[in-house]
Amino acid sequence: MNGPALPYFSDPPLQEVAVSVQFEPLQRLVVPEIGLLWQHYGSKYHHVEQHPLLPSKIERIGVRPPFLRKPTLQLVDGPVLPRVWFLSEDERELIQIQQDRFVRNWRKLEKDDDYPRYDDHIRPEFLSDLRDFYDFVSKNSIGDIVPNQCEVTYSNLIASGECWATHADIGKAFTAWSHTYAQTSRYELEDARFSIRYLIRAEDGDFLGRLYVTAEPMFIGIDETPGFRLDLVSRGRPLSPALEGIMGFIDLGREHIVRAFADVTTPDLHRIWGRQGN
Repeated sequence: MNGPALPYFSDPPLQEVAVSVQFEPLQRLVVPEIGLLWQHYGSKYHHVEQHPLLPSKIERIGVRPPFLRKPTLQLVDGPVLPRVWFLSEDERELIQIQQDRFVRNWRKLEKDDDYPRYDDHIRPEFLSDLRDFYDFVSKNSIGDIVPNQCEVTYSNLIASGECWATHADIGKAFTAWSHTYAQTSRYELEDARFSIRYLIRAEDGDFLGRLYVTAEPMFIGIDETPGFRLDLVSRGRPLSPALEGIMGFIDLGREHIVRAFADVTTPDLHRIWGRQGN
C-alpha cells in the first residue's frame, strides 16, 4: 500500500466489520445448493439463518444517490434464494450469501472482545471463504461469478465520557462539526447528526466509487449512555474482475475508511483509543 502508514488505534470503538463483493445474479444458486454449500464449508459455521435480501447497489459518477435509500420493488422470474447467514459457533463471525452477494462479518458481542485486525484476520479470512465460494460455484456448475461492486463497512459505537457528556457536545467528538456551535447557537442544541460523501478514485484519477461517513446520536446499553454510531462505508467497482482486483478495491476502501475515521474524530478521543502513527 502506497503513502504514509495508516493510523493505528490500540483500543478502537469498533463494533462490526463487513467485507463484501456483489456480482451478477447466479440464478442457479437456489435452496438445495445452499445445503451443499453449508457442507462445503465443513465445521467452520455451525448455525444457519434466513434474512431479507440486500438491495443491489452500484456507484456511478454523475449520479448523486440519496443518503437514505428507499426500498424498491423488484420483479423477478422464478424462485429467489433468501439471504442466508452461516454463523460460527460463538456467532461473532458469519458469512452472508444471496444470488448476487457474498459478505463476511466480524461482530463484537461482548465488552472485552478484541478486534482481530484487518491484516491478521479480517482480510485473510474473507479471502479464504470467498475462494471456497468460488470453488463451490465452479464445481457445481452454478454459473460464472462476474463481480460489479465491492464494499467495506466499519461500524463504531462512541460512548460519552471524559471528553464529552451529551449529544449537544457533538463538536467535542467530531472534527466535522464546529466545537463552538452549541455555545454560540441562538437555541439550546439537543442533538445532531451528519453525513459526508467522498469520491474514491484510482491512481490515474478514474472514478471507482464512494466513501460514506455518517454519525447518528443514540443511547447505549441498559443505562442509556449517550453515544454516537459512526458508520464508514467504502463502495465501488473492483480494480479488475479477478480476485486480485476485488481485493485491490477492498484494500483501498479500507484505507480510505481508516484515514477518514482518524480525520473526523477528535484528538481527545484518539488519546483514549490509544492512537499510534500518522
